[in-house]
Amino acid sequence: ESEVIAAASHRLEAELGLPVTLMGPGDDTWLARFDPGRARIAPPAPADDVDAVLRSAGLVLVTHSDRWENHRLALPNKLFHAVRAGVPVVATDVGELAKMVRAHGIGTLYPPGDAAGLVDAVTRAVADYPALCQAVRAAAPDLSWEADAARLLQVYDELSRDPRPVGSPQ
Repeated sequence: ESEVIAAASHRLEAELGLPVTLMGPGDDTWLARFDPGRARIAPPAPADDVDAVLRSAGLVLVTHSDRWENHRLALPNKLFHAVRAGVPVVATDVGELAKMVRAHGIGTLYPPGDAAGLVDAVTRAVADYPALCQAVRAAAPDLSWEADAARLLQVYDELSRDPRPVGSPQ
């Protein structure tokens, strides 16, 4: 999806005044094949520093392709990091990622591989920004590490109480 973001970056900046920053390890040579010169690559940073960058940006792109089953089943850390930072997302309309965004109303969706759809989703997010921010605040307790850790510990506790050996029929 980096190619899609790069392709949409010119329109996002020209039409909406929104610069695009890709954060993390990146290959400038590879990106140059797709980027019309608008997307910027920032180096990786500690999680707390990333929170500040996300808050400053105001929207977080959370992308997956629809090519692989693991992408349809995955919930990227970026989604939870955006919620932790209190920032709405613009995400690809793929599997569990899309299901989570819809269930909590924490962002907008676009079809994977569709640069025009990405621009449209960002436009909708900007138009509905206050409501999306409210939805993120409301979802934060359920989508926090603390809530996830409690659920995981509960599963481990239940498994440890089950007298059947692992892999035995139910």
